[in-house]
Amino acid sequence: MSVAEFTDTFTVAVEGFAAAERDALASVFRLAAQRSPSFQRVEDAGVSDFLIADADNAVAVAAVKRGQRLGDTVFIGGKSPAGANAWLPRPIDPAHVLRELEVLVELRLSLPDPPSAMMPLGPAEPTEPAPQAPAKPAAAAPRVERRRRPRPPKPAWPGGGGREVLLVEDSAIARQFLKRRLYHLGYKVHECASGEAALEVLSKRTFGMAFLDIVLGPPGSIDGLQLCQRLKQRGAHAAGLRVYGATILPFGGSLANFTAVFEQGTFWPALGMSLAITLTTVAFCLLFAFLAALAISRFRFRGRASFVLAVLFIQMLPAEGLFIAQYKLMSSLNLLNSVIGVAILYVAAVVPFTIWMLRSFFMEIPLEVEEAAKIDGCSWWGVLSKVILPLSLPGIAVTLILGFMFSWNAFNYPLMLAGRQTFPVTVGAIQFISYEQVLWGQMAAASLVAVLPQLILSLFVQKYIVRGLTMGAIR
Repeated sequence: MSVAEFTDTFTVAVEGFAAAERDALASVFRLAAQRSPSFQRVEDAGVSDFLIADADNAVAVAAVKRGQRLGDTVFIGGKSPAGANAWLPRPIDPAHVLRELEVLVELRLSLPDPPSAMMPLGPAEPTEPAPQAPAKPAAAAPRVERRRRPRPPKPAWPGGGGREVLLVEDSAIARQFLKRRLYHLGYKVHECASGEAALEVLSKRTFGMAFLDIVLGPPGSIDGLQLCQRLKQRGAHAAGLRVYGATILPFGGSLANFTAVFEQGTFWPALGMSLAITLTTVAFCLLFAFLAALAISRFRFRGRASFVLAVLFIQMLPAEGLFIAQYKLMSSLNLLNSVIGVAILYVAAVVPFTIWMLRSFFMEIPLEVEEAAKIDGCSWWGVLSKVILPLSLPGIAVTLILGFMFSWNAFNYPLMLAGRQTFPVTVGAIQFISYEQVLWGQMAAASLVAVLPQLILSLFVQKYIVRGLTMGAIR
């Protein structure tokens, strides 16, 4: 296929890879359909424009070499075969794969004498000698007209260095790719393969812009970050290129990310699910922990010390070590993908901590106060409701806040047990991460909104938190 036959859409075949990686590559083509040039996946490698091959699969590499397609292939794996133009390490990154495909397109368009034909992949089929008798000619296949990809006109360079840019990149393929892109935008590009060469050029020539690769050359050489720092230290190089640092106050800003989060159909249900799970967990934890902590701090009974040690031991167990057993238990009870199932595990994880917290607060309440209330005629229920409960409110407030924060911020439990209908806001925030892209702005906006309930609750019980944290400090 000649360069003149190229269109805005290129076909790509996949050689090798396991099923999971093929699913990851499928996202490459979903993303590629929105770009220009676009890439479309085909099954027949023999008629494709380019290939994506598993560099660790000997059969796939042999097929590419047999078809003489090394220059048209993006290899993904541990090592690039000799003669390849594009290679990426694992894991598969769709954005990087598309970048390498575009590099191959630019290399193909820049070839002065491109190959006139591409050999198909796969084993060569045996051919039989042509018959001597004249055969009836077969009907010719209809000719497919392919639109020629227009070449941009060569720009006219204005005087001065405003349209002259410096490109510092140690990869020859990347330099060629970027140079062509900048040329199409009307810039005149000067290339440097190292930071040392760039410093020498910057001291002699005028440039309006510089493109720096962060990682340059072997260890010990000047990389792009060091080069940028040296330019900032100078303020301006001899030829007049100005480098500006960061401003103290950010300007601009937008609420578009918050709008996108609020308009998304999954965020509000996730926020409501977090409130339901957290409030259920905190209510049951305070009920169970209050009674258990009161019992072990005020009563003497057989097995009391063993119970206290058991609570401490359960608190020391790593949660990750119990995931498999908890998953099988919830599955046997048909509680997977349910609010009750997630809340039960939250309660089991938070109760030991809340018992120890409330026990320490109850032990700070003098027994003489309870005895005085009993002398005045209070029943045990009256002592509990009129003496112990009011005096322990600061400790209960601290325990409530810490239990709420643990339940609200929990990630592993809902990720393991909750489904798409019941995942909380912590799992909902990562829904902005996909194979195609990471929506950093929307993920940050969702995280900021998720922090607000904890902040509001802390402000309401602030005075109790201060009293609770200082209980027992002075005797």
